[in-house]
Amino acid sequence: MAKRKITKTVDNWKKKKWQPIIATKLFREALIGETLIENPQDLIGKTITQNMMALTNDIKKKDTEIAFKIIDYKDHHAITEVIKFEILPSAIKRRVRRSKDRLDESFLAKTKDNRLVRIKPMMLTIANTRSSVKRDLRSALRRNLVEYLNNTSYEDVVADIVGYKLQKELAKKLRNIYPLKNCEIRKLELTEEDKRKNRNILTFEKIEQMKVEDEDEDSSITEEDEVTSEEEAKPEEEEEEAVLEDTSVDDAKSEA
Repeated sequence: MAKRKITKTVDNWKKKKWQPIIATKLFREALIGETLIENPQDLIGKTITQNMMALTNDIKKKDTEIAFKIIDYKDHHAITEVIKFEILPSAIKRRVRRSKDRLDESFLAKTKDNRLVRIKPMMLTIANTRSSVKRDLRSALRRNLVEYLNNTSYEDVVADIVGYKLQKELAKKLRNIYPLKNCEIRKLELTEEDKRKNRNILTFEKIEQMKVEDEDEDSSITEEDEVTSEEEAKPEEEEEEAVLEDTSVDDAKSEA
């Protein structure tokens, strides 16, 4: 009689261990999660999202989320970096009113340490305003943000946005153009470079070019307004001359 083979089953769960995931130094390396995994190196590249209220113990930050990406594994801890800062859309909607103008921007720019980010600022005026004022606000916002990003490292950019330092400085500069109710960074996201995105990166040269195009557009609009005003004035002058001729004829008849 043939012997029966005995096979041992291995429980893969016994090989797995709980691995802690910690936040960046900005958040005092707080524990943001744990995961059960066999090989800790498999964690690299994974992402985790946390509400900022849980990270800072500040209830005012409950409408903001931070996304972390695991970039390394050291000393039995998964090391992360911030890849996204975002204010929840529902929180933005609660701030917008009919009597105010909302101005949104979105563009790619590079930081001082050559990290490519997409930033989405938002401005909220205290009242409805003219299109020319909106254009000036957008232009000044882009110029100030690109200058700031090009001269600041990515870690410092995240720290200034989380600490609300950047938003305050922007609002202070832009209020010289028009008073603002809010100036927010809706979203900051770290992105990977590719050829298509490189063409859309906002630089000082592109900002100056956009400024020149806006000025040309304004000058063409003013010229059209002058032409139309002259054309409207001509019929009025002809009518006045015709009226004067009629009155002179009537006077001559009355004298005769």
